[in-house]
Order: sequence, then C-alpha cells, then structure tokens
Amino acid sequence: MYKTLYIDIPGTNSHTAHRQVIGALTHYGFRVTRVSTKQSRNVAQVKVLARHCADDHEQAAKLIARVLPMGTRVGVGVGNLFQ
Repeated sequence: MYKTLYIDIPGTNSHTAHRQVIGALTHYGFRVTRVSTKQSRNVAQVKVLARHCADDHEQAAKLIARVLPMGTRVGVGVGNLFQ
C-alpha cells in the first residue's frame, strides 16, 4: 500500500533535499512514485508518495529520519505537515 510521507529537512535547499530523500528512501526499501519539493525559509519540504517493501512505513520512516540531516522531521500519512 502506498502512503504519503512528509519530510522536513532544515538547513537544506530543495534540490539537495529532493536528491537526499529519494536516495535514502530507495536505499531503505521504499518504492517512490511521486515527489514534490518546496522551499520554505530555511527548510526544504518534501512530499513523497511511496510504498515500503515490508509495509512497515512507520518504522522505516523513523530510520529515514535518523539517516537524513539532524533536525529532519518525518510524518507518515498524517495530513499535511507543511501548513
């Protein structure tokens, strides 16, 4: 099942965050279908539609938050964190 992931990466521009998120997600077993990125002040915000190979999106999202730069926030299908 595909779920929407909302990822905020502080101190990163949107282009770099886009590449970091896709690289980390595919490395840790996600299949990414749609990605949108926007820059808000000093935070890159990435919205991803992805599916985890084991359907354990929550645990995988916690791992992704630890792998990406310090201060990264990850939400799984909980509504739009960008508002």
